[in-house]
Amino acid sequence: MKKNIEVIGHRGVRSEEPDNTLPAFQKSLTYEIDYIDIDVVLTKDKVLLAYHDFFINPDILCYTNDDDIYFNKDNFLRDIDSFALNQVLIKNLYFDDIVNKYCVRLNKNSLYFGYFSNQKQHHKLKLSSLQDIVSLVGQETNQVMKYQIEVKSDLINPSRCYSYEVMTESIYKFIIKNNLINKVKVQSFDWRILYLLNLKNKDIKTAYLFNRNTVYFWQNWFNNSEIVAIADLLKIKKTSFVNELFPLIKYLGAYSFEIEDNILELNHVLKAKEIGLKVYTWPLPESTNISYDENLMKKIISYEVNGIITDYPKQVLNLLSNIDF
Repeated sequence: MKKNIEVIGHRGVRSEEPDNTLPAFQKSLTYEIDYIDIDVVLTKDKVLLAYHDFFINPDILCYTNDDDIYFNKDNFLRDIDSFALNQVLIKNLYFDDIVNKYCVRLNKNSLYFGYFSNQKQHHKLKLSSLQDIVSLVGQETNQVMKYQIEVKSDLINPSRCYSYEVMTESIYKFIIKNNLINKVKVQSFDWRILYLLNLKNKDIKTAYLFNRNTVYFWQNWFNNSEIVAIADLLKIKKTSFVNELFPLIKYLGAYSFEIEDNILELNHVLKAKEIGLKVYTWPLPESTNISYDENLMKKIISYEVNGIITDYPKQVLNLLSNIDF
């Protein structure tokens, strides 16, 4: 029977094609997905780039002559000094320079390769702007496909990216320009971005991301912001449990609560739905050392979440088609 749970192609179809690339999004359209998921960062010339990291990542990029940038990302970050890192931050690079200097290629020396070694590799594949992707997908789906856009923000090293105010303004202008108000869900770990978006337009669906650290560090991340002031108003102080933050994000305007799939609990789903929040899960193979866990997917489905963000849409759709809701 038809699934009752939405399926979102994570970064396109990361299990089959290089993430956040045009081939990945084209491949995702061959499956019966409800959204495509795109990460975005902002370049020096204020282009929204479909890309996950705040710097040139040697695990997934190489030079245009096919030479490695570095042995792998872990060694790169260990060895590079702050001055050199500053030279390869996306916020300090022009979009055209990124496209002309680098290509997308999985680095076989990386841990990341172990999770997605079946990705198809393309000769001289380039990164794309968010506009490139939305234009292509819109054309190929007669403008009916919905978009989940994760706005990246470095809460640990904020100097590596633009301020939350700049990111909010950039994504809001993009949504308005492309008439996406009713076709977009915006995700972020930086709740300030989501809150500001909903102040601009309450009809934009905002998805509040949670990981293992959220409960412990949210007050530090959003210190001296209106979010902490609102939490004080709601008498939400130091928290020990994820669901203690649901009243806060609901007040801020959240459409959904979206958590790393392997830490979801049934009580999260019940408490979130009780106050009108949708529930979605997303994958982090680096956390479990497993790129796809069918038993985990079955458990999540049994919890009756609203949506599953997955690197394996084909497998998840097959599971859903064989379950009697």
